[in-house]
Amino acid sequence: MLKKLLISNFALIEEAEIDFQSGFTVITGETGSGKSILLGALALITGERADFSVIRDPNQKTIVEAYFSNLSKETIGLLERNDLDISEETPEEVIVRREISSKGKSRAFINDTPVQLTFLKEFGLQMVHVHSQHDTIDLKNKSFQLLMLDDLIDAGKERLEISKLYSSLKLKKEKLNKLREELAFQKRNEEFNRFQLEEILALKLESTDYTAIELALKRNQQFESIKSGFEAVVATIEDEEGVNDKIVRLSKLLSLDDEIIQEISERLNQVRIELDDIAAIASDQLLDLEFNPNEIEQQITQLDNFNRILAKHNKKNQSDLLTVQVELENSLKIGQDNEEELSLLEKDILNESNNLSQKAEHLSLKRKKNAPLIAKKLISLLGELKLENSQVEFSFTKKEISENGQDEVELLFTPNKGMQPKSIEKTASGGELSRVMLALQSLLSQKRKLPTVIFDEIDTGVSGEVAERIGLLLREMGKRMQLFAVTHLPQVASKGNSHIKVLKNMDFEKTSTIFVPLSSEERVEEIAKLMSGKEINEAALSNAKNLLNQQI
Repeated sequence: MLKKLLISNFALIEEAEIDFQSGFTVITGETGSGKSILLGALALITGERADFSVIRDPNQKTIVEAYFSNLSKETIGLLERNDLDISEETPEEVIVRREISSKGKSRAFINDTPVQLTFLKEFGLQMVHVHSQHDTIDLKNKSFQLLMLDDLIDAGKERLEISKLYSSLKLKKEKLNKLREELAFQKRNEEFNRFQLEEILALKLESTDYTAIELALKRNQQFESIKSGFEAVVATIEDEEGVNDKIVRLSKLLSLDDEIIQEISERLNQVRIELDDIAAIASDQLLDLEFNPNEIEQQITQLDNFNRILAKHNKKNQSDLLTVQVELENSLKIGQDNEEELSLLEKDILNESNNLSQKAEHLSLKRKKNAPLIAKKLISLLGELKLENSQVEFSFTKKEISENGQDEVELLFTPNKGMQPKSIEKTASGGELSRVMLALQSLLSQKRKLPTVIFDEIDTGVSGEVAERIGLLLREMGKRMQLFAVTHLPQVASKGNSHIKVLKNMDFEKTSTIFVPLSSEERVEEIAKLMSGKEINEAALSNAKNLLNQQI
């Protein structure tokens, strides 16, 4: 339950410390006094996004701090799983703090440990439920009606399974469509890619060296010149009067006992050895040299094909063309892999679709089976709220499966005997809508087992005996949980176990909101004001006392 709330620098609140009691607490105050500010502070504590316009003094931080006690085992488990410290002295108490600054910064803490807003929201959903006036309007929405029904029949688990399965199936269908588009594109290009690959494969790039072929072709084309060159080398070196003979004769002339002459002679001898080697190489080449005109034609054809395909793919060498070959092979392989993946994905989608259909059908049967029981309970509660002749039904229409299943549910209602129930959006007045919502919330409070529920003017549009009945129902709900109700009605205000009044305090410099717990005597005066306005007469005081005595 919510034990205490500290508010600092928030809208009209300069500093406030509010202690709360268990049971049913009513909150009253004139319009504009600041009741909605209290709800705004609680919204921060439960993880809602910060509205930085509420910062009263931009030079200071806005701080809201809430003390919760009597935590459930589930909530304690949630804190422990997220490594949040729990006091050994008070293990069932936790302090939540939210800070915002005019610089646009927002921070949240649980027991002085920083937490993300997503976690704070998850924690807040287990601690406090705030029912605003806008939520009553939501009752006209079919999606909201379906959510309420699922909560009341304990179908949350099945609905969550369907939602997850539907989301998974949606993603897989998107992937399937994308894969089909890719395959269609690949199919359009596959024939052309295959032709290109066959052209490149015909070149046998892995086993053929086109650089060597190009060199061989050049030698064949220059056969006579090369042959003449080798012959000239051999003749120049080895023929009579050739270079070798001349060096031999020169060496004999240089056989003198002179150091420099001897050095020259030695060097000439080295030259002669080198020339003998050159002549031998040239002789060997002449022996191996062959001329085959057919080989030239084959080499020219090979190189023409190679250079044509090289130019076709705008590549510079054999290595680049090999890369193109690998890419084309991979492209064709990807197409085959994608076809296999497509086939597997189609089977997977079919299985999941069947599973989703079965789960949606199971949930639909559960809804249809339990809806009349919920309608019966609602009718009973509405009778307590002076709608004794009400009729309530849930109408089902089968639709295409979505994250909520296959049902479109509509809440049908009529407050009058003998009339056919129709859409609550068309048949319920504002006061009737409030009472139907209160009845639903009464049933939901038993299911959700929330420690704290806050109603913001759930009694809008009613008065007199109806307001009395609403007050009695709220008091009964307050026996099962901590319940707050913001109200303007004396009949409701008198049913609270405790009473907080919201006041707007004005002085020469500033306006501020304060929260005042009322004593028994002060409650009499406040309820009398709700009856008669500012001018309190004896009749109003007497009626206020009677209302409070009825509460007892």
